[in-house]
Parts: sequence; C-alpha cells; structure tokens
Amino acid sequence: TLLCAAAYAAGTICSQLFFIKAVECGSVALSSLLYAYGFLLPTVYGTLAYHETLRLAQVAGCVLIAGALLLCLGGKKGKFSLRWLVFALLATVSSGGVGIVQKVFRCSPYRDALDSFLILAFALVALASLLLWLTVPRKKSPAAPAGSRRKFFLAALALAGVVCAANKLNLYLSGVFPSVVMFPCVNGGCILLSLLVSRVFFHEVITRRQLAGIFTGVAAIVLISLP
Repeated sequence: TLLCAAAYAAGTICSQLFFIKAVECGSVALSSLLYAYGFLLPTVYGTLAYHETLRLAQVAGCVLIAGALLLCLGGKKGKFSLRWLVFALLATVSSGGVGIVQKVFRCSPYRDALDSFLILAFALVALASLLLWLTVPRKKSPAAPAGSRRKFFLAALALAGVVCAANKLNLYLSGVFPSVVMFPCVNGGCILLSLLVSRVFFHEVITRRQLAGIFTGVAAIVLISLP
C-alpha cells in the first residue's frame, strides 16, 4: 500500500505540474486532448495484466485517436510549440501511470483501504509540493495587483478540492468497471468540458480542423468504451 501510494503521489504531482506547464505554452483544449489520451496506458495494462477483453471496436478506436492527433496538430494553422508538445506528452504519460497504479491497487488484497491509501498519497503530494516551493528558485516579478494573492489561494484550494474528488471517484470506479470502459468514458468527458471551458472562459480560437480532431478523439473514446 505504501509503495502504491508513493507511486500514485509521484504520478499525480508530475501530471499536474506538466499539465500546468503545457497550458502555459499552448491551448487548454489541445492540452486536455493529449492529457486525456493517458487512458491508453491503463487500458492496455488492464488487457495484458488482467486479461480484460480487447475487441475490434477498441482497436478501431485507437486508430481513430491517431487520426485525431494528426488533425489537431497539423494543417495550415496547426503550428505548435515543441515545448508545449513535450510538456503535454509528459502530462499524458504521468496521467496514464496514475491510472495503472489505480488499477493495481484496486485489484490488490488491500483494495478496501481506499481512504487510507488516498490520505497517504496526498500527504506525500503535499510534502513534495512544499519541498518544491522551498527549493525551486522563483523568478522576480513586478508587484502583483491588489487581490491577486487572494485569488491565487482560492484557485489553489479549488484545484485541490477538484483533484481530490476526481481521484476518490476514479480510484473507486477503477475497481468496479473494466479499464477499457472506465478510463475512456472519464477522459472523453474531460475533453468535451475542457473544450467548452477553453472557448467560454479563455476565448481560445480553435480551427475547424482542430475541432474535427477533438470530436474525432471523443468518438474514438466512445467507440473504445462500447459494451
């Protein structure tokens, strides 16, 4: 349980750090699309390690995902930052690693110690975050506008609440549903909501080609998760 909690903590903090860096460099919607593809790792792992059934529709969905990536990252206006791509892919791999740890823990003899596992994992995340804050040098920046510190802490608390709730639900569901159903459905919803948020709150311009790629990715995830 301790080893799983440590691996879970490492994957969680890396996925959050890399994703934050990705959205600093590029689009929220496209970063979320790549991040959501982390579900492929636990899906493949569940098939190999726990002999979960892999069907033709799921293989076809994986092929569609490759097409969705080409649509999102290519085209006339498809230029992208290599820095963004590296951080987005690192976030994807970290997210997939978290999914694998979830599956391993929920299929272990200690799967009923759900709350203890999460408390231990997030205590390690908090400790690692504190050490990073104390040791990583911070750039000097101009004086922050009034009220920005309050907004910063409110945003940090909101992120903590959302991440904790999401991990609690994901950890529970990963032991109830097959990987090939649970992870695609969760991540498909993530893509759609992120697309909506990027348009409404951040006014991001998404080309028709990229929009087609995003919906192709969602269709692929639905195809993979069909019963």
